[in-house]
Amino acid sequence: MLFWMSSFLCALAQPSSPASDAVVVDRAVAIVGAAVITLSDIRMHRAMAEHDPSFVPALQSNSGSGLQEVVDATIVRQSAGRIPVYQPTPDQIDIRMDRFMDQWPSLNAYRIFLATHGLTEDRIRVLLRRRAIVERVVLRALGTPKEDITGWTSRFQAWMETERRSARIRLIQSQGAQ
Repeated sequence: MLFWMSSFLCALAQPSSPASDAVVVDRAVAIVGAAVITLSDIRMHRAMAEHDPSFVPALQSNSGSGLQEVVDATIVRQSAGRIPVYQPTPDQIDIRMDRFMDQWPSLNAYRIFLATHGLTEDRIRVLLRRRAIVERVVLRALGTPKEDITGWTSRFQAWMETERRSARIRLIQSQGAQ
């Protein structure tokens, strides 16, 4: 009797069809150190690159997929850690937030952007802060681009190659590509 009762309870505990109950909400595409990069991160990177322009190539949206830029920005951010010199002040984030919001023709257009990307103003502030950290690390390592943008970009790429070699990066293929 105990055997039949435990078998019955085990059968009840197992889902009828685990694959049919699963819902994909996002897809991991890479892991950099302990940070997981998702497709949503890449989409957000593209949107932020459009509305928060930066001189740093890793904060721009130049490549087809955007994955390399997000990986590079993550590497740079991880190298900054919590070092105070790289952390922007709340006032600096407020100024950047004002500049970010000024790009929309109306408050309604800005709210549509937030809704489209599933964001809140607090999340935008976090994203702007993270972008500011990347800019600070790059400025400290390479200085400002000044007149020789091409030379500075080449130095940035060489610097990033070194940073990539010291980072633990794992790219994740989609299920269809395996």
